[in-house]
Amino acid sequence: YDDTTGIRNIVVPNLKPLQAINWLSTFTQADQDKNAGAFYLFYEDKAGFNFKSVLNLYKQPIFRKYQYEEKNLKSNKMKYDQIDPEYNIFLQTLRSKMTRKFYNAIMIKFTSFVNNIEKIEKPSDLKLIDSVKFQKYLELYTLQRKEAVEASAVLTEIRIIRSFLEFMEIPYNKKRITKLLPPLNKPHGAKPYTSEQIEYLVSKTTEVIGLMVMICASSGLRRGAVVSLRYGDLIPIDNTYGIIAYHNNPEDPTAEYITFMTNETKVLLDIYTEKRKTTEVLTNNSYIFPDKNDKTKHYADEYFTQRIRHQMKSKLDPVQSKASVRYDIMATHGLRKFFDTAMH
Repeated sequence: YDDTTGIRNIVVPNLKPLQAINWLSTFTQADQDKNAGAFYLFYEDKAGFNFKSVLNLYKQPIFRKYQYEEKNLKSNKMKYDQIDPEYNIFLQTLRSKMTRKFYNAIMIKFTSFVNNIEKIEKPSDLKLIDSVKFQKYLELYTLQRKEAVEASAVLTEIRIIRSFLEFMEIPYNKKRITKLLPPLNKPHGAKPYTSEQIEYLVSKTTEVIGLMVMICASSGLRRGAVVSLRYGDLIPIDNTYGIIAYHNNPEDPTAEYITFMTNETKVLLDIYTEKRKTTEVLTNNSYIFPDKNDKTKHYADEYFTQRIRHQMKSKLDPVQSKASVRYDIMATHGLRKFFDTAMH
């Protein structure tokens, strides 16, 4: 144990001895000059019970490093692209980083599933498995996923796995797999927002989220394109702005296109920009929606979705799915659907 400082008179409530000591440790401070003020931890290890200041614990030599990884996966499973050249070539054929990340997650899941039956080290090892056995594994995986997730998720996963198998020229019976696939029946998430819902959302959320909503709804941009916009992506045209989406995208130069925002959205954007100019120096390279703590990064698109979903939860009709309760309008894609509906 480490020495403490000060004496207190404390009445211990109705606690067991170990609970009482743990509770008392919250009042304790170290008395060493260099550790003065440090709080204490009461814990048990293989040597017995310990009562030490957190600073002394930091000073101890490292006994062993712990690295978190997903369950039932070997340490190299998350780094297939580094140990499997053929698999890495497949990933590089995909356009964007997000797409590669999503495909990789599905392939990790499938490879891990097969590895539990027939030991393999990496995705390209799938071609080494006997074709009859592999067909059974693929069918078993399809049936298992049908029970676990919705039809749309199963179709997406199998489509990704098929694309890899065809790239690697791994034979399988397409007709059998197709017959096992569930019919696509998606009663939820297909509707666009109404004008009233968008107006409600803009009025109830923050200025930044409200402006993102307006840009999404008036231009049809996806959430990833909106949060990554820079001021240099805007083209002044009469009373509005043209928007160069995915401008100078190194991952996929062909993804770039031009769209427009409404005059009302431009007015809100100009007001927002003038406010920022009072405290910041903005350039063409500045993000329109920067990260709060790091202006060199853009706003997280996942957080954008979370804020909208939280705000609109009481305004949408819930639909029970296999995994969870979903809604008749997708949080951010519903804004794009609003744009598509208005255009048609």
